[in-house]
Amino acid sequence: MSNCTATDFGYLEGALEPPALTDSEVIEYLRFLFGNDEIPGILPPTLGNLTTIMLRHLSCVPCNNIEMHYSPSHMITMSLPHIFDKVVRRERGGWSMELNTLFTALLAALGYTVWMAPARVALSQWYKPSTGAMRGFFGAIHCVNLVEFCDAETGKPQIYLADIGYGHKNILAPIPLVRSAFDGDPYPGVFEESHRLIRISPPQCRRAQLHWLLQYRSKDGEPWQDLYTFQESEMTFGDCEISSWWLNTRQMMVVDNVVSTRIVRVGDEAVGKLILINGSLTHLHESSAAGEYEVVEQVTELVSEKKRVKSLSKKFGIKLSPKEKKAIRGWPTELLESQSDCGGRSGVDAHAGRRLQFTWT
Repeated sequence: MSNCTATDFGYLEGALEPPALTDSEVIEYLRFLFGNDEIPGILPPTLGNLTTIMLRHLSCVPCNNIEMHYSPSHMITMSLPHIFDKVVRRERGGWSMELNTLFTALLAALGYTVWMAPARVALSQWYKPSTGAMRGFFGAIHCVNLVEFCDAETGKPQIYLADIGYGHKNILAPIPLVRSAFDGDPYPGVFEESHRLIRISPPQCRRAQLHWLLQYRSKDGEPWQDLYTFQESEMTFGDCEISSWWLNTRQMMVVDNVVSTRIVRVGDEAVGKLILINGSLTHLHESSAAGEYEVVEQVTELVSEKKRVKSLSKKFGIKLSPKEKKAIRGWPTELLESQSDCGGRSGVDAHAGRRLQFTWT
């Protein structure tokens, strides 16, 4: 018999046990999100505290893929120490796999019953579906956090969705995994937005097994949009590494677009959104005129790398080093003064069809 260990075969981090934060890292993480006087009250693992931590995370930590574009390797590194340093110490934000992996580790350290689950993003989120097209989903390119509490009324366990890595259409608070008589009660988001969970059997699956489907709409009366499906099975850190690698190297809608989003918060209330996509920065906020409130979409065109880097610093708190700023030179997503409307290098037509055109609804 061989005396080799798992690490001798190059097993990935998290293959043997879930990666965890140290006690000092947990305190540092909480101080990044909260003031010192707020921390004692946020420590108990309650549903109310989870709601508070989620909103604080969404406003303090941008969801973005800038490491794909502004790092010499152009690769996202799935290592918990690297993600912690990147998000908490260097304040860079991160992509879905990074943010939810780190958030799971924080919640576990605080005593929550939490795990990650694989999620399949709806094709319609990135590609305009043809009329009458069948509902479809990518493979498991997203992950979500599921948190279980004991229901105070029934004494039975209740699972909640707690995702903090889905960008500008993210939920604001935990949503219980329950199917109501109305097939998914709506839960409020920013402005008039809302989310709901329904149950479907994805057409790509051979087994007629029900999955949870998160849907979104910008306001009452608008049609519901599919965001992603998931089940309650656990996704390991190793699974996240594989999915992240595929996103980083094969999903061109991610590779060919620079994206950064965050929630704008005043106190414990979400009051707006910031969305940077390629050469466009959108600030969504409410404005009152004659006693009536409306959502104002304020768009700033970023016509050069200098302006985009400035916006990342001013609006998202992301201060790139000189080495990071240089890393995007010659890359398809570099902004030049002569850029086209869709952003990116002038004349790089091969990538234009995969550029995102932002509409916040």
